[in-house]
Amino acid sequence: MLLLGRILLGFGVGFTNQATPLYLSEVAPPKWRGAFSTGFQFFIGVGVVAANCINFAMAKHSWGWRFSLGLAVVPAAIMTTGALFISDTPSSLVERGRVEQARKSLTRVSRNQH
Repeated sequence: MLLLGRILLGFGVGFTNQATPLYLSEVAPPKWRGAFSTGFQFFIGVGVVAANCINFAMAKHSWGWRFSLGLAVVPAAIMTTGALFISDTPSSLVERGRVEQARKSLTRVSRNQH
């Protein structure tokens, strides 16, 4: 069960690291794209440092690995909840044949540049 959990967690992190910068590059206003990409990488680094600190603190306890692994539910729940509220990108709408909706979405993204 532990191995399966780690494998699924690895897939989740991998897909997030691939999809998030792509999504940000499509929907962020041009003047903020670099800041969003840099912010994403910064918070990935903060998460790695926090995870290592928690693992170090929990290494002294026999149940520490359960706590460390269980704590991964917190960011996973936050990202899953957030994913429910993000909009489709214009290019994904075009790929699915919803061109008019893509135009409206692109107009909204363009309007937010200013």
